[in-house]
Amino acid sequence: MIRSNNGQIAIFGKSGYGHYFGGNTWKMPICSICDEPYHQILTLDTKDEQLNWLECSLKELPLISCVNCSTCWERQFYHIDEKDRAVKMLEVATADAWQQDEEDKIGYPLPVRRLKLEPLECFDVEEIIESMGCDYFCKLGGKPVSLTDPIEMCCKECGRKMQYVGVLTGSDFENIELLNGVDFYFGDMFLYFYYCDACNVVVVDSQPL
Repeated sequence: MIRSNNGQIAIFGKSGYGHYFGGNTWKMPICSICDEPYHQILTLDTKDEQLNWLECSLKELPLISCVNCSTCWERQFYHIDEKDRAVKMLEVATADAWQQDEEDKIGYPLPVRRLKLEPLECFDVEEIIESMGCDYFCKLGGKPVSLTDPIEMCCKECGRKMQYVGVLTGSDFENIELLNGVDFYFGDMFLYFYYCDACNVVVVDSQPL
């Protein structure tokens, strides 16, 4: 089967693989700004043949961020400990210390929703930006869709260039149908994820819409 090299989108639904949104199957670090656990947003089952482009020796790849404060505006490095199923923050740039009002905070853990991957048939930057948060919340692989300057990332541990994993965003305001009843609006921004398989390190960076 010939697969699109435009990447994949993650949408609500079941497949033969264990991709899922939300949950608390990994031990999360505590955010230094809002004192809440980081959110386990998307967990990828790396056995999925659609992810053959991803160099990842882990069975699961958890993509996380705090989405209740200004931490998600900044660059975040974290290490994945597969044996203990734990995530440890290595570095967070904290230039600001803003957090959501209590009534607007997104609860932890996020409700679990099974996800499936589908190939992105057409790579059109404007169409992808419009569709993110409306038709799907995540695009994996393929060429990155930058909102401002292109991002290139080096691993904090070994200094090697990190591989691009994907970009995700919250649902459009009050678009609870996107994730089958989950309100996951955390602001108008994209979160970009890069991974170093040699060190099991992920970096998250953000760009505003």
